[in-house]
Amino acid sequence: MNILILYQNLPLKLHFGSFQMLQGGMENANGILFQFLLSGNTNVTIKARSMLVLFKLTKKYPELKSELILCLKDQMDKHTFDFQKRVSKILLQLEQ
Repeated sequence: MNILILYQNLPLKLHFGSFQMLQGGMENANGILFQFLLSGNTNVTIKARSMLVLFKLTKKYPELKSELILCLKDQMDKHTFDFQKRVSKILLQLEQ
């Protein structure tokens, strides 16, 4: 898949995040998901889906935990209250 098309197409980003969630996440997709999470141009819904997929991947790949924790703390205060609540719940689970 052409990555440039993925970054420019909002519905495709949503479907990509949903697909990753349903498939349990593909290992080589974590870089794209981290970019979605950190991008200032990414919709909060896409960020939330990316966050959930990355959280699921940390169960399989614990080495991703520290990077995800840093990213979530960075993004926490930049979005809606609902996003902040979701981030807080995931951070509690990651930091156990």
